[in-house]
Order: sequence, then structure tokens, then C-alpha cells
Amino acid sequence: MSRKTQVARRRAAEEDAPAGIDAVSRHREKVLAHAEAQLALQGKESPAELLALYKRFLKIENHRLRLKHYAGEGGREIAHQRASLVDIVLRHLYDGAAAKAGDTDLRELSLVAIGGYGRDELNPFSDVDIMFLHSSKAKEVPAELNEVI
Repeated sequence: MSRKTQVARRRAAEEDAPAGIDAVSRHREKVLAHAEAQLALQGKESPAELLALYKRFLKIENHRLRLKHYAGEGGREIAHQRASLVDIVLRHLYDGAAAKAGDTDLRELSLVAIGGYGRDELNPFSDVDIMFLHSSKAKEVPAELNEVI
């Protein structure tokens, strides 16, 4: 399924969603805009530079979520928004690593969220459980992708 199709389906589902989900959607759009501005590689190639860039981004966004919670937003909504934040970060990491991998075919490889994160319920200080799912043709995850993620 193409990226455009995924985005279109997600937006259609969000339009039919209850009001609580609408707040998550608005938050997601703001985080996506911030991610596009802040997570551009800007010549940062070393893992240490990338790590610092993503840590700073997560610190800012987690602070925003904390302020929303202090302002009265419910825990379940915050947990959904935190999972959405991690989705965005992992998508950027995956796309960046895929670009570095170059000619490696990643169509046979998926990054799958499991556990609380997979249920879209990521509480503060929860671990992020992910797994690489690949076809039997792929013997291993490309080194660039494995290193970055």
C-alpha cells in the first residue's frame, strides 16, 4: 500500500472518529509539522548527532504532553498522543535509514509495534516494544536500519 493511500485512509478514519480522537489527530498534525522542521538531517550523519537531534525533539514533545496533562487532558488521550509521537519518530528513523541503505530492497521488511505501544497506549516511562517482520527471503535486517532503529 502506498504512503499516500495510508495517509488518505488514516485521514478518512479520523474524520469519522469521536471527539477524543479528533484531539489526538490535531496533536499528531502539530507534531508532524514540528518533526518535519526539526528532524531534517541538515547534514547530520554521525549516530551521535542524530541521537542528540532526536533526544531534543522528544524532550520538547514530551514536555508539551506533560503540560497538556497538567492542564486537564485525560491520561488515555495523553497515552494515545505519546504513541503517535513515537510513531512519527520511528517513521523518520526508518525513512532516514532506508535512504542510507540505498539500493537495499525494504519492501519485504516491516517495523511492527507490539505491547502497549502496539495497542496505541504508551504511558510515560513505558518501554517501546518493536519487532522487525520480514519475509523468508530476507536473511537479516540491513545493517544501516538495524543500527539507527
